[in-house]
Formats: sequence, structure tokens, C-alpha cells
Amino acid sequence: MNKEKHIFELKQQLTGNRKNDRLLIFQHLLDAIADGEVEMTKEYMRLALAYLPNELDDLMDEFVKYEDVYTPVFLNLTVFQEVTLVKRMALMHFLTKYATEKEKLEKSEDEQLYAFDDDFQQQLFDKITGGRIKYRTSEYPYALIYLQYGLLMREYGDNINAYTMLSKAHVWNPVSSVTIFQLLILFKQSRQSEELLRFSQWLLTVSYQPSFIALALQYMAYALYLDGKYEESYAFYFQSLKYDDKPFPGLNEEINGVLTALKLDAPYNLSRVDVSNIFIGKNYKPQPNELVFDTLREHIIISYTKQNYTEVLHFANSYKRIRPRDNKINNIIKKSTEALN
Repeated sequence: MNKEKHIFELKQQLTGNRKNDRLLIFQHLLDAIADGEVEMTKEYMRLALAYLPNELDDLMDEFVKYEDVYTPVFLNLTVFQEVTLVKRMALMHFLTKYATEKEKLEKSEDEQLYAFDDDFQQQLFDKITGGRIKYRTSEYPYALIYLQYGLLMREYGDNINAYTMLSKAHVWNPVSSVTIFQLLILFKQSRQSEELLRFSQWLLTVSYQPSFIALALQYMAYALYLDGKYEESYAFYFQSLKYDDKPFPGLNEEINGVLTALKLDAPYNLSRVDVSNIFIGKNYKPQPNELVFDTLREHIIISYTKQNYTEVLHFANSYKRIRPRDNKINNIIKKSTEALN
């Protein structure tokens, strides 16, 4: 069925009651997103925007009643590029205001409340903290809301409030590589070496995707460069190239800057022994956190035993890049691929 026919049939169901029609349109939008129907999603997005009131605060009662529908709709509308930045900011402002009031009701003084993106992030958090933190989890996407608003703030040119929102996202989900990376961008722009080093170390502690491992190493390298630790900085840059498929623009210039500081004309190779010797006695090293991959291995095996093959393949490629000779996981990947085909 073509999109014109879909839209026609939806409009035939509209009653003229703005609240009921809005909910119906929103539900169709979410269905299109779930089905991966890109063109229909755009059409429903445009229709959803047309049914928003001029004063978003008028939606508050509806939002409370239909939170599970309205929240993801707003999150998707605020990244819809056909919407002006000012309008997206207004939508996000309303959503964060709602989230701020909601978290007051959910939080307690007795324990921390987190909003992880998936089960693996929670497992990883428990492993890294050793289960020492008393907390509850919320299904509401607080971290994603504040992250998204932080990105919009930065796009708007307001780095101060972008930092505030990204920090809130980090508090809600401290193991989100995406959020940590976005904070690192701000710290690098302002050349805050101490924060760069601290957050890039944390990114390296929680990351399993090779691209984020590379970024963590590169941001640590830059922080060490700012602190005048040029040999260490070069070692971090050198090691990062093992994991980085798409070096960011300017990476070569950064490495050349370190070489200049070392009074060298060309890059040089470092053996594993060389790297090990450079970081003797240091509490940081240019390598991934093995605990992350131990936890990831366990998660992949459990997902396989539950016949959740999509989950297996979602994580397995990153695991395989770091530990290519794990025969058990390689066999699980093969069998999961066969099961889905």
C-alpha cells in the first residue's frame, strides 16, 4: 500500500476531536518507526506536527495519561530535520520539563535511580562497581532525553547549558559511551586536560565498541599532550589506530603535533614491550578494559542460551574485533547467523 493511501485511510479515521486524533496519529507514527517504514514515518511526522497545539503546555494532561506514546513521539520529532531548530528546542524544553517533574516523584533519598539503555549496560555497571551501589532502575528514558537536549543545545550554540544537560544524562546513565563522548567534545573545545583525562579514562573503562575504544584512547592522548606528557600521548595515539576504522578529521595533525613536541620528523612504531615500559607504575594504559569483554562474553552466551540470536549478533561483532580467537563465541556467532537465515 502506497503512502498516499495510508494517509488517506488515517484521515478517514479522524473525528475532529483534537486529543483523540492526535493520539491516533502518534500511534501510527510509532508503528511506522517500529516497522522501519522511512517514508511513512516522515509523512506521519508532518501530520503529528500539524496536530500539536501552539502552546505545548496545553498537552500536559494528555502527556501524563499517554506517556508511553507521547514520550517517544517527542523524542523522534526533536531529531526530525524538517523541523526548525527553534521548534525542536521548544519540543525538547517541554519534554525535559516533564521529565524533571517526573523524576521528583520517582527519586528517593535512600537510593540512586538509573535509566540504562539496555540490560547489558546494567550488567556492566554492576560488574564495574562490584555491586556496591544501592540503586533502582527506571524504564523512563531520562538519560536519552537529557542527552538529546544537550545535543540540541550544542547545535544551538549554547555550550554551557549543553554541558548541564549532558551531565544530567551522565548521572542517569554513567555507562553510556555516547554521553561520555559528547562531554569529551566539550572538554576538548575548552582544553580542560584534567576533565579530558578523567572522562576519557572512564570511556575506556566502559566501552566495548572499537570506535569508542579508539576515541577514548585519542582523547586521553590529547589530554596527555596538553599536560606535556608527549611520549605517553604518542603511545595512546599509536594504540588507538588499532581500533579506529575511520579516523576523525584532524587526527593526523594532532599526532604530528606530538611528534613535533618530541622533536621527531616521522611516526615510529611501538612494540608491546615498548608500550608496557612507558606505563610502568601508571594507573592508566592504552588498552581496552578486559572486564568489559568478560561481561560481554557472559552476556552473549546467556543471550544465545535464551535463543535471542539478534541480541547475540548485536554485540558479537564488537567482541570479535577485540577477541578474534575466542572459538566458543565464534561458534555462537555462526550458529546464531544460521538460525536467523
